[in-house]
Amino acid sequence: MNEKTICGDIYFLQIVGDKIVLNDDYEGLCILDSNLQAIKKIKIIQDIVIYNSVVVSEKEVLLNCIENGIMFIVNIETDEIKKIHFPDMLKNEILLKMTKKEENAVILKTYKNHFYRMNMGDMTFERVDNDVYFDEEYNVKIFQERSRKYIKEICERKHLPIICGGPGLYIK
Repeated sequence: MNEKTICGDIYFLQIVGDKIVLNDDYEGLCILDSNLQAIKKIKIIQDIVIYNSVVVSEKEVLLNCIENGIMFIVNIETDEIKKIHFPDMLKNEILLKMTKKEENAVILKTYKNHFYRMNMGDMTFERVDNDVYFDEEYNVKIFQERSRKYIKEICERKHLPIICGGPGLYIK
């Protein structure tokens, strides 16, 4: 794939396994390798707006498309796309991250610190007790330590770390 094929309005970036996932304008995804070389494009729907995403496995990303009223699970290896109509219980929530993977489900955390179990078989959601999954301490000190560790590892591999999002207040 020619590098000139990456164009348009790029507003979304997610790391899935060893791949970099970008939005492909407002139509789908563009998959890059670790050298920022385009591998392929995955068409999803016209006028898709990816609000945010959650990595649910080494090959899959959950795209949260609030404006479209849809979520998608995209397998970036096989190009399989699962469409999920936005559940009413998540209308006022913004997905933040996957906190736990169970046998046939993932536990998703929202910005409001609510937890939801998503059944990967039938793509249903249920709210679960926060106390069960809120077990990891996290603060600025932990963020800084982890960030510095990851930046060092990336630099040791002779790659350029890309830091995006937020004001960079805690990175020196």
